[in-house]
Amino acid sequence: MKTQPYPLRLCLCDIHWQWPLLLRFLLCLSACMIALNAFASSGDDLLQGTDASWWATFNGTGKNYLYAGEGVIALLGFIKTRNPGVLVGIVVVAVFINIVLYFAGQTG
Repeated sequence: MKTQPYPLRLCLCDIHWQWPLLLRFLLCLSACMIALNAFASSGDDLLQGTDASWWATFNGTGKNYLYAGEGVIALLGFIKTRNPGVLVGIVVVAVFINIVLYFAGQTG
């Protein structure tokens, strides 16, 4: 026996379909309002002291970790494709990072 498909008009009017969507929307809306109230209503700059420490980390060990991560990714890409052009990405990332830091005025 062939079953009849569920009519679309009943799907749109079904209470079981509307409540989870409405509840999800209200939950997201309330989370946005709480975040807006918690972080945006203050006049203080919450990231004020992090700029110097971020630059110090990025110019020190952070840059080395990026280089090492790019080297591992390039090595895995080389193993998978056997294309030596993948290893050019190491040089490209190193040059890009140094150019960005130069334009930001943090390195000489």
